[in-house]
Amino acid sequence: MADDRPTVILTRPERAARRFATSLEAVLSCRARVLIAPIIEIVPQPAEHDFSPYQTLIFTSENAVLSLGDPVSLAGRTAYCVGDRTAETATLAGYEGIPAAGGAAALEARLLADAPPGPWLHPSGAHRSSDLAETLTAAGHRTDRVVIYRQEPRPLSAEAARALRERLTILPLFSPRSAMLLSRAVPSDARPPVVVAISPAAARSWSAPARAVRIAPNPDADSVSATIRAALDSDAPC
Repeated sequence: MADDRPTVILTRPERAARRFATSLEAVLSCRARVLIAPIIEIVPQPAEHDFSPYQTLIFTSENAVLSLGDPVSLAGRTAYCVGDRTAETATLAGYEGIPAAGGAAALEARLLADAPPGPWLHPSGAHRSSDLAETLTAAGHRTDRVVIYRQEPRPLSAEAARALRERLTILPLFSPRSAMLLSRAVPSDARPPVVVAISPAAARSWSAPARAVRIAPNPDADSVSATIRAALDSDAPC
C-alpha cells in the first residue's frame, strides 16, 4: 500500500538533519514521514590565523565549534553562543560555553551587556546571514571574523524531488542560504509545499511557489518543530 502521508523534507547538513529528525519523529507519530535530503554540506576550511590574542569567542553555529577543532591557544576561553546546543558543543570542546537564546540579535545584546574581555573572535562559515563582527566592532568592541568552514551546495536528492511532485510536503528552512538554494532546486512541476521558516529572513529568501509560509515564533529548532506540528492535521488517522 502506498504511503501517502505528508513528507517533511529535512535539507539541513547531515549531522543536524539526523538529530532534528530523531526529535521530530518522536512527536509526529503517524501523521507524516520524515525524509533527510541535505542540500548543504559543511566542509571545514583550515585558517592560517593567529588565535592566541583572543579572549572571547563568538559561535553562531555548532558547525563553527566543530570546524574550529581545539586550538591549544583557545582552551578554556569563554565562548558566547547562539542557543543551548551550540553552547553545549562548545563546552564539550573545552570552552566555557555561554548560551544566548533568540538568534544573532540576542547574542549581540548579551555580548554588549556583559562586555567580556577582548579582543573578540567570530569563527564562522563563508556564508553568513548577519555582519555580527562588523556591528560589534562599530559598537566599540574589536571583533575579528575568520572563515573556518564552507557551506557547499548539494543537489536535491531524487527521492526528495519525487516527494515534492507526488504529495504534500513540508519544508523547514533553517537559514536564508538554505532557503535560497532549495527554492532553486524545487522541480518546476512540484506541488507547492508548506514552508516553515526559522526566521523572517529565511522566509524572505524563499522564492518558489508555496502552499503556505509559516514563520516559527522563536529562532530555534524546538519552535520550528512546534510550527511543523501545527501545520499538520492533528486529527489525521493513524
